[in-house]
Amino acid sequence: DLYSLGITCLHLLTQMSPFDLFDIKTNTWVWKDYLKRPISQRLTRILNQLIERNPSKRYPSAMAVMQDLKSGPIPVKLTKAVQQKWVLTTWGGVALALFSLFMSSRLPSVVPQISSQPPEPIYEVPDLKIPVPQIENFAPPMLQNPAAVRTLSKNTGPVWSVAVSPDGQFVVYGNTDGSINIIDANTGELINTLLGHSQPVGTLAMSRDGRTLVSGSGDQTILVWDLWNGRQKKMLYGHQGWVYAVAISPDGETVASVSRDQTIRLWDIDTGRTLRTLNGYGTEVQSLAFSGDNQTLVSGGTNGIVDIWNWHTGELLRTFKAHTEAIWSVAISPDGQRLATGSWDHAVKLWDLQQLESQYFNNTPEHILLGHQEKVQSVAFSPDGQTLASGDFGGGVKLWNVDNGGLFGTFKGHQTWVNVVFNPQNHTLITGSFDDTLKVWPLLPQN
Repeated sequence: DLYSLGITCLHLLTQMSPFDLFDIKTNTWVWKDYLKRPISQRLTRILNQLIERNPSKRYPSAMAVMQDLKSGPIPVKLTKAVQQKWVLTTWGGVALALFSLFMSSRLPSVVPQISSQPPEPIYEVPDLKIPVPQIENFAPPMLQNPAAVRTLSKNTGPVWSVAVSPDGQFVVYGNTDGSINIIDANTGELINTLLGHSQPVGTLAMSRDGRTLVSGSGDQTILVWDLWNGRQKKMLYGHQGWVYAVAISPDGETVASVSRDQTIRLWDIDTGRTLRTLNGYGTEVQSLAFSGDNQTLVSGGTNGIVDIWNWHTGELLRTFKAHTEAIWSVAISPDGQRLATGSWDHAVKLWDLQQLESQYFNNTPEHILLGHQEKVQSVAFSPDGQTLASGDFGGGVKLWNVDNGGLFGTFKGHQTWVNVVFNPQNHTLITGSFDDTLKVWPLLPQN
């Protein structure tokens, strides 16, 4: 009796009689109002389906519950985690899994107070009237005979964030409903869906070994996932606003995050414990990136200022005005030599990062890359560090030569803002857009 199992779980979670957990006047369950401790959105969904008033909407079998409780391994060529053999009956497994999911979703003893104010509109972007600099006598070389773009996936809603596995086999992207889809990088076939967030997943980061995924959401939480078995490992609490960006340190031990609450937080990825909080300066930080040597953290804010941190000590090494408008994206080249910043002032800038960190500070960029007609949403370096890709709020994508700042490619295929990421194993660029599509752009001409 799955319904009775669900009712029993509600009693265990609230220590109250099930008759007190149902509101006769509204004909709805109100058990969440009596929880002793918060639980994850994923467990909430499972319990609500177990206790559905309409029998046709409940789980059809115990195996269906088990399927939602444990996500299967991703069917790609990854090192397989050791699987424990099931020695319980199906019913015993359901009860044990429900209990385990509850325990894994428990908050630390000190629970941050989250504002009850409704979130700000998530689609509205200020209409900034910024004059675009005129470029005279500039005829950048374009790609010769570019290969045809293909749509990797047509989503049911906006693509908020995109990441690619280090082996280039699968693409991960965040959705408006809080879900995360994993698809085959070659075919676009859906491999797995990760459930845990309750609001849009606006940022994703993947570890260098491809095993760990970190996601940040409008629900103010950060989730750590094990991609080898598709399971949630940790839920990181502490931010008091929308999580704008997350990054994983090169050694895979630390997560950095920025939020609408104007703070940068550093977390131990294994324990979920907050290591350090870097307070902002009365402005929101929109983006951040770790340097390849694991020593430096760079952040960009809505005031156009770049901050360079020694994240191990929390010391602010350098702060300078890089753009006239908000910096929406920062990226550091694979060799750690260059910093790229993309801004709402329509410009992309390349900086000598080592020079910025030195005592002979000079905030003059190496190159100012002009050509976008809209606010710049994202920037990304190619695996060899020779090419920079940038995407804007109008759906435009551009490719730049890092050494000389020349524009050598312009891609038009999206209708609205776009995130860019290179596949590290082949000469392709993957873009995810608010127009509900993911596209693959080959960067080498076809023979």
